[in-house]
Amino acid sequence: MTCIAHNYKSFLFDLDGVIYLGDSVIPGTKETIEYLRTLNKNIRFLTNNPLGTTLDFVKKLNNLGIVAFDSEVFSVGKATASFLVSEGFQDKPVYVIGSEGLKSELRAQGICIVAELNHLDATAVVASVHYDFSYHELMIATQILDQCGVLYGTNRDAVRPTVNGKMPGSGSILAAIETASGIEAQIIGKPALPFMHAVIRSLPASSSTPVIIIGDRLDTDIQAGVSAQIDTALVLTGISTLNDVKVSNLQPDFIIPSIASLTHSVP
Repeated sequence: MTCIAHNYKSFLFDLDGVIYLGDSVIPGTKETIEYLRTLNKNIRFLTNNPLGTTLDFVKKLNNLGIVAFDSEVFSVGKATASFLVSEGFQDKPVYVIGSEGLKSELRAQGICIVAELNHLDATAVVASVHYDFSYHELMIATQILDQCGVLYGTNRDAVRPTVNGKMPGSGSILAAIETASGIEAQIIGKPALPFMHAVIRSLPASSSTPVIIIGDRLDTDIQAGVSAQIDTALVLTGISTLNDVKVSNLQPDFIIPSIASLTHSVP
C-alpha cells in the first residue's frame, strides 16, 4: 500500500473533472490541496480548457476556496500563444476559431488575429472549442488552409466533462476542420511534450522529482505523463472509466476514486 501524498514531491493536477466540475468543487479537493501545501509539496494546475485565460482559472480556483497562484497555473491558451511566438508568428495574421479567452491570451503575446473580411491574409489557423462554432467559420478555415496549409489545435479533447455530462470539446471542432481541409493539426496542449516540459521546468530544480500527474483522461493526462516519463494517477470523477482502462494500452500507475484518495493508502 502507498500513500501518494507522501511519496511525491510535485503534483500536477488537471482541472476539469479532477478539481471541479463546472462551478462545483469535487468533494475532498480543498482539503487535499491544503494538506499537500502543509507538506510543502510543489503544486501545478494544468488545463486543456481554452475557454478562459490563465487569470480566469486562477480566479476560479480562488473563488472555489482553493489557493492558487499565477505561477502555478498552466493554461492551453497561454501555451498556444507562447508556442506561436516561438514559431515566428508574432505580428503575423492568424485566423482563430476560439473563445475570447483564447484570443485574449494570443493578443497579449503579440499575435495578430485576422478579421474575417481579410481572412485570406492569414498565415495559419488556430482552432479550439467555443460555443458559437459555425459552418461559416469552417468554410473560412478551409479556404485559408487551402492556401497556407498550417493548422494548430489547442488540444484534441473530443469532449469536456460538465455537471450535465459530456459536452463537445476542441477535438470535435478540430476533426471537422481537418476533414474539410485535409490538413492534420499540430497539437499544442496535453499530451504534447512542449507543454509538459514547460510545466516541469517551472518546478524548483532541487525538488522537481519525483513528479506525478493526476488527471481524468487516459488520452491526454495519462498519455502526457507517459510521454514526459513521470508517474500517473487516473481519477474516476471525469471522463475515463474503469472500462476504458481495461481496453486501453495506456495504464496509469494508480487508479483512484478522486483526489481525496491521495492522502490515503492505495494499492
